[in-house]
Amino acid sequence: MSYEEYEQYLCKNGHYFTEEVYLYSGKEKICPTCKEKIAWHNSVDETNCDGFGYIPMALLLTKEAVHKTCDMGHSHLVEEAVYRIPNEEETKSLRTWREANGTLRTIETNIKVGKGAYDPKKCSQCGMVKPSVKTRDFGFGLKLGACDDCIV
Repeated sequence: MSYEEYEQYLCKNGHYFTEEVYLYSGKEKICPTCKEKIAWHNSVDETNCDGFGYIPMALLLTKEAVHKTCDMGHSHLVEEAVYRIPNEEETKSLRTWREANGTLRTIETNIKVGKGAYDPKKCSQCGMVKPSVKTRDFGFGLKLGACDDCIV
């Protein structure tokens, strides 16, 4: 049985990249975008294809990437996206696992995140469109639509 893992990284300037663990050379990691030191990392276990520990980076996004289209009609990355660096407690609360149907759930609270979770009229927990769906703050910047039936 093998162990499949990769690391999610943020440099001190908030640039994001990933790298498979088996590529580790023992050298200090640096950001491929700006060459700064790594300020944060998170391990994701893919051994059972469930992405155990994955953190959806959209939850940490502070500035979207900027793309420009050239005269030839090609899109070019002009500015990298920037993410905020979570503390240890927040990192722990945002780690997820993936169900067989592709749904992401947080490990600690089992809150559903991902596809459909950000529709303001659809409950991120039960998937129903209900009038009682409101944006709920689950802490650490995790805000999702949830109905009164799913939030006790």
